[in-house]
Amino acid sequence: MKFSSILRVLSYFWHSKKIWCKPGKAKVLIYDRPGSEVLLTYISQKSVEILDLRGESLNLYVLFKCLFNLKLSPANYIFQYLTCVKPSVALTFIDNKSSFYLLKNDQKNLITVFVQNGLRGEIGGRFGFLKKQTDFRNKYKIDYMLTFGNAIGREYAKYIDGNILPIGSFKNNFYQTKIQNSSKTVLFLSQYRQPPSPESRPLSIQGNQPIFWKQVYSAEEFLLPLLQKYCLQNELELKICMCSSDQTKQESNYFRSILKNETFELIKKSNLYSSYENAAAAEIVVFVDSTLGYEAFARGKKIAAFTLRGKSMGSVGRNFGWPADLPDNGPFWTNHADECEFKRVMDYITTVNDEEWEETRQRYVPDLMEYDPGNTRFLKLMSEIGVPLKREYKNE
Repeated sequence: MKFSSILRVLSYFWHSKKIWCKPGKAKVLIYDRPGSEVLLTYISQKSVEILDLRGESLNLYVLFKCLFNLKLSPANYIFQYLTCVKPSVALTFIDNKSSFYLLKNDQKNLITVFVQNGLRGEIGGRFGFLKKQTDFRNKYKIDYMLTFGNAIGREYAKYIDGNILPIGSFKNNFYQTKIQNSSKTVLFLSQYRQPPSPESRPLSIQGNQPIFWKQVYSAEEFLLPLLQKYCLQNELELKICMCSSDQTKQESNYFRSILKNETFELIKKSNLYSSYENAAAAEIVVFVDSTLGYEAFARGKKIAAFTLRGKSMGSVGRNFGWPADLPDNGPFWTNHADECEFKRVMDYITTVNDEEWEETRQRYVPDLMEYDPGNTRFLKLMSEIGVPLKREYKNE
């Protein structure tokens, strides 16, 4: 084992909360803690055991079982944990966790379900990994894949055997609002992340190509001055929905460096669902490739999508609606950093009436993102596979 790997293991052990008792038996295992609080909105917590995989906790009983078997590995830790819990159903909100796809190899009777939690790309992400797997005769196996829409379901089905159930965005379905549109307001959805230090260091490697911060955010630098000018010319109020809660100053400075005058409003993120509230209140939502933009679209909001990162990053997975088979330019989107295309999209979305918009929107919703208020499809499935629900959701 490399010295760096040894240091990671020691750090994991040192910082995690130590649990000495044997994991209890439970009907349901939540695999990986992130998103568990969302799932537990509906599921009876007394029937659930959570398997931590990021150092939140470390079960020493399970760890010693691994040592006793002379097989100290993440895979054996997971196997021994499941052996203790003996769940009937394993759920995860982390749909891009490949180890979850392997659970049925050792647990034939275990029902496995993942809930998609974010957009997926074809390079450097989940499908980049899956495409490297060459033995398609032996696909990964999951019982139910709860996806945003049909298109991403079809993509997952290329690599994973299982039932596809498009449910839309779980969080979007959960959040309920009666906020009315504020007319003549345009909300831009920020996806700001602080640049690396030094800025010349790549953010990631996709394929064999380094991806740099400036390359990623060239979309905002092209788009935002045009959007500000368009709003001024058409008497529209421009607001920017900030996405960070711990880098507010850096994010504010970033937008003020691009937009030279103060004819816009920055809206800070105040809680988990404040961005949904801001999107609900705007007449038009503008974004590059934010999940929240697609969620707003699913709810019926008028959107303008300038999915420009696909060209700047050399990744079709960043194009509008990927992996749906859509052209570069559509009624309310463009994949090109072109001023004429920008004006065409904005002119359409600011003039289309509600009836025409709904007719247009419905052509794309099933492939891109469904909307199921209250997560009724999820609740129906949970009832069918025997997951204990909270009392208020048992008859959904």
